[in-house]
Amino acid sequence: MSIILGAVTAGGIAVAAFVLSFAALWDVATRVWPSRHLSWLGPVVVDATILQATVSLVAVSSSTRVGERRYFWALLIGAATTSVAGNALHAVIPSNQPLSPWIAAVIATIPPVFLLLSTHSLTLLLRRRPRPNATIATHANAGVDLSATQEIDLDADVEDFPRPGSPRDYLEAARDLRERHGFGTPPAQIAAVLHHRDANPEASMREHAAAGNIHHNTAKKILDAAVGELAHLGNRTV
Repeated sequence: MSIILGAVTAGGIAVAAFVLSFAALWDVATRVWPSRHLSWLGPVVVDATILQATVSLVAVSSSTRVGERRYFWALLIGAATTSVAGNALHAVIPSNQPLSPWIAAVIATIPPVFLLLSTHSLTLLLRRRPRPNATIATHANAGVDLSATQEIDLDADVEDFPRPGSPRDYLEAARDLRERHGFGTPPAQIAAVLHHRDANPEASMREHAAAGNIHHNTAKKILDAAVGELAHLGNRTV
């Protein structure tokens, strides 16, 4: 019951805050775009960008590309700051007083700038969709160098090729690696780094490290040890 009451209260506060903020921003926008039939789109642009950035952050929360999360965080902070500044401007400048030409010019640039940012956001989100003819890395089997990759046409029968699965598939190898080399990193994080290395062979060391939420120097030690182990196994099989 308390959860429902808290959710309803939070929803009510959000609606009230949105209505008040929207009204203030609409009033400010009308001073720049006099037509009330169009000026309401000003606060829509700002508030919709806040919503879009929030939803996008959820969508990329598991992404190993740190740049994506940083971009959407910056977009969210920028849009929220714009909304707060607009509300403050509405309170400071009387309704019968015209805006400074420079302030009006800055406000007038918001729609095209946010259009550019939202288009880039769409590009980032669409890029996360799997491509039909992507290349994938081969799994590290005994005697096979983990650093070697093989391009595979996904139009072929992909079941005939080894391919990266999930980090769980690397847990056993991660435990062995941790025990043999005395790493203090938990096996789950080592497994995440190994999986990311297989699935994204062209990624940077910092991106590999971000996949396991560890320092990039630690990730390098782990991957160097993994390659060394496989090289040793390959020499024994010759």
